[in-house]
Amino acid sequence: MRWLIPAAVVVTGLGILALYVPVGKGMEFFIPPFTPIAFTVVGTIGLVVGLVGAWRRRMEPVGAVSGGQRLADSTARAGLVFAVGALMAISSVYVVEPILVSLQGPDPCAGRFDTACFMAHPDYWQHDPVADSWAPPSARLSQTLLPVAWPAGLGLALAAALVSWLALATGTRRRRVALSALTLGVLVLLFMLVPWFGLLLGGGGD
Repeated sequence: MRWLIPAAVVVTGLGILALYVPVGKGMEFFIPPFTPIAFTVVGTIGLVVGLVGAWRRRMEPVGAVSGGQRLADSTARAGLVFAVGALMAISSVYVVEPILVSLQGPDPCAGRFDTACFMAHPDYWQHDPVADSWAPPSARLSQTLLPVAWPAGLGLALAAALVSWLALATGTRRRRVALSALTLGVLVLLFMLVPWFGLLLGGGGD
């Protein structure tokens, strides 16, 4: 069980990477389409189980990996930095973006699809001549933040879990810091992935 967390991080990371980098044509025979989803689900479950196990064994070393005491303590602090970074990345989508949108004021077109109204308020509605579409501030901010914040949040959350486990495994004196970072990293990952899992299971991921 001591290697459950790093194994789960690798499996989850491979699943997420496969979701972001679609398999090329002809590879479906070797890698079924559901493989990335299965990897991500199994890896996430493994992280949760590993987190519970780490808290249950919080008063004893997690593993037998050797390492210097100062390095282990620095690793624990690094795990916390990664975890806070993951939290900040996802907060930029769920907290910062709504605040910035609210500062733009109410929709002058009151939610109506009215091209004439869009043209009359170019400061709020912007036209994309290539796609021939109109975008409000919320859509423009999402197009700017999501491609950066979402992968960053996932990567930092996984890094926080792995680095925190390493700190625990090397016998850090900052066990509470390492456990807090591990918990925060896993919770951020769950917050990001569980709604997406529900969307897929509900048939909305097509």
